[in-house]
Amino acid sequence: MKNKRILVITCGAAATVILVICIVAARSAASNRRAAAAAVEASIRAAQNTTVRTYTTQSPTTTTEPEPEPPYVPVKFTEDMYPLQHNERWGVVSNNNEIIIDFQYTTASSDFLNGYWCVDCQSYTKTCSLIDANGRPVFSEGNFDGYSDGLYMFYTDRGDHDIWTEFYDDSGNLEYATKGYSLRYSCGLIPVQRDNYFGFRDQDGETVIPEQFNDISDGVHGKYRVQLPSNQLGFIAGRIGVSVNDTWGVIDTQGDYVIPLSKDISAILYLDKDFIIIARSGKTELYDHDGKILSTLDGVAGSFATLQNGAYLTLSCKGRIIVNKAGTVVAKDKYAVGMTILKDEWVETNGNFINALGDQFFADNEGAGPLGTTTVSENLQLILKRTRSPYVFRIYDFNQKKLAEISGVEDFKLWNEKYAIARDKSRDGGLQHLIPLAGGKKYTFNEIEVVNENTLIVHNEDGTYYGVFVIDQLAIPMEYNSISSSNGQLKLQKGPVATTIEIAWNGTITEIE
Repeated sequence: MKNKRILVITCGAAATVILVICIVAARSAASNRRAAAAAVEASIRAAQNTTVRTYTTQSPTTTTEPEPEPPYVPVKFTEDMYPLQHNERWGVVSNNNEIIIDFQYTTASSDFLNGYWCVDCQSYTKTCSLIDANGRPVFSEGNFDGYSDGLYMFYTDRGDHDIWTEFYDDSGNLEYATKGYSLRYSCGLIPVQRDNYFGFRDQDGETVIPEQFNDISDGVHGKYRVQLPSNQLGFIAGRIGVSVNDTWGVIDTQGDYVIPLSKDISAILYLDKDFIIIARSGKTELYDHDGKILSTLDGVAGSFATLQNGAYLTLSCKGRIIVNKAGTVVAKDKYAVGMTILKDEWVETNGNFINALGDQFFADNEGAGPLGTTTVSENLQLILKRTRSPYVFRIYDFNQKKLAEISGVEDFKLWNEKYAIARDKSRDGGLQHLIPLAGGKKYTFNEIEVVNENTLIVHNEDGTYYGVFVIDQLAIPMEYNSISSSNGQLKLQKGPVATTIEIAWNGTITEIE
């Protein structure tokens, strides 16, 4: 029995051990599950509190810079274009009646400079804007101040009144620039001032003639004044007047004296390729370009101009004279005043026109004395002559061909290159005549009012109705009670009805609503 009991005990102990092992194992598994769950929960919480960053690898990119615009190339005006003033505004038109530049400038030059145009001209500074056929500034936004020796000169403000003088060649390349206002670049030299002395440098800034002169003068534009820059003062034909300690002389571009310094020289009057004219001891001396004296004239010349084959001078208290290139006087007019020069050749004197060779323009003046001359276009200059009684106006071209003769009129004046306006002397107040210069039909009106260079308001002979004459015809018949002009427009009144029209530069009439 003991054996069984022991066996039972043994079996029971084994079972107990097994049970204990199972319980321990079960508890360990549960613990492991709890730990795993806790680990999962901790992992979730960690994931919720963690910012996830994703990194991607990109291939390097190449940035392409935009190509710079090519420099603007100015477009020159062509020979079939010309400046024209219409209703007090300047523009450019073509021979084909195209408007190249709108009529917008109050001041402008009447011709082109090397295919460019000067507009917005300033009378005080003698500067302007230089534009091309597209209306764009040429070379520089600065104030254009002259053209000399193949260079265009501009005054440019680089900011905060930092003034520079710039010189551009015909291709628009900046050849030379100097700080401040500069004088004219001429003959390869430009005047400079340092410590109140003047000298000359080349375009590279190298001194050619050291600063040693108290003053300089080109004989045309006077002496230099520091407060007023002169756009022209500089060498003329390789000569310029200089002053040292109240003495004056003339030098060449090497600084050598062509006319030595002298206290007797009071002024450098004129310089050009043919003459050097100075005032010395109350007389006028004429020298050739090399400084050889040609002649001495009594009196000091107050006005002078170069002619073909000679020069013209007005001497104080001595009248006017014409000299040839040798300095010999070929004509005098003691009592004449003023100066009338035609085509840089003919001078009106003693009732005729004479050149420096002594030739007379009118071999047969038909008993008429000169009234004067005028220029009505670039290519047409007319000479007006009249007898004292009765009044006769004769108009000639430069081939001495008579274009027209008008008698019995006064107050003769040119309207444009085709017509002249004259008042009839035969009645009180006088009718007015529109006279074609080349001959043809003459129009007679009670009154003529000039609107612009191509438009007239005309009043019929009996003074009852008005019409409009445009270019070369009566474009609007004389059937209106009144016509008035304002700001380039015409107001036509016929009874209670008023019509406003605008007449373009080429004569085109447009009704304004």
